[in-house]
Order: sequence, then structure tokens, then C-alpha cells
Amino acid sequence: MESCIRLQPFVVDVKVRIDRNKLREKISAFGYTSLDAEMLFAEVTVRVNENVVKAILKWDERLRYPMMEITEE
Repeated sequence: MESCIRLQPFVVDVKVRIDRNKLREKISAFGYTSLDAEMLFAEVTVRVNENVVKAILKWDERLRYPMMEITEE
């Protein structure tokens, strides 16, 4: 996942974590599960000219929705 994001224009750095506990909780009787937004945390740094921005994507339990926010400009 990280290597695919790094291919995007302007991306300087990326870190992706998968919550293995949530992944295990969703395994079916057949040993299969699908990755969903609730399991992901991503941090990306983007540079355009001299402007650098860091942002994260994380699950918001209260909203039950993945939210993005700029953490550093």
C-alpha cells in the first residue's frame, strides 16, 4: 500500500498501519476477511514546490467514518 501511494505525484513520505486486532476480529469461518477503513491509519507528506504538508487518515469511532486532517503545514 505504501509503495503504491509513493508513486503518486508530490508524495514525499508515507506510512500505513493496519490494526491487526480489528483484522482478526473480522475473519470469517473460512479464514478470510477484507480490509476496510476501520482498520487503517495512514500518514502522508506531500511537497509542492517549497510547500510541505503532512496529513493523516484515521478512523473516527464516534462518527463511524474515516477522517482526514492536516497535521502540519
